[in-house]
Amino acid sequence: MIFQKHIANIVTTLWIITGIVACVGAIYHPSFILAETYLALALIFDALDGWCARRFGGHRFGPYLDDIADALNFGLHPAVWIYLLTDSIVLASIFVLSILFRLVRFTLQKENKSVFFSWLPSPASAIALLGLLFFTDSVLVAALGVIILSVLSC
Repeated sequence: MIFQKHIANIVTTLWIITGIVACVGAIYHPSFILAETYLALALIFDALDGWCARRFGGHRFGPYLDDIADALNFGLHPAVWIYLLTDSIVLASIFVLSILFRLVRFTLQKENKSVFFSWLPSPASAIALLGLLFFTDSVLVAALGVIILSVLSC
């Protein structure tokens, strides 16, 4: 039954691989359809690894791997698109940092057994951001959206 403890980690590892492939794919084969497909896969793996951890038990690495997968799929992947579409490393960095700060804060709140839920979850930020980026032609609108979503996520 040692294997059962690692099922959630295996799913999370697949989720991490999805984030890496999504970032590389955005750079070398930029496609709205692929970006949304990778985001949908990330959402599925996000739900599936939590279900597996509750169903089969988890390993102590699980929460940390989950945060890494969140950061890649819902922080770095959208930030690559921010950079590609606005040519602004500053905006991309602001978004990634807001997601990272939110993940750290949320993890610390879990350790303190806090039930307080605050601000916008990283998957919702990524969905909103990619939707905004792909449906606007204005760099100014995209920049304002990135800033607003970063503040709401942080």
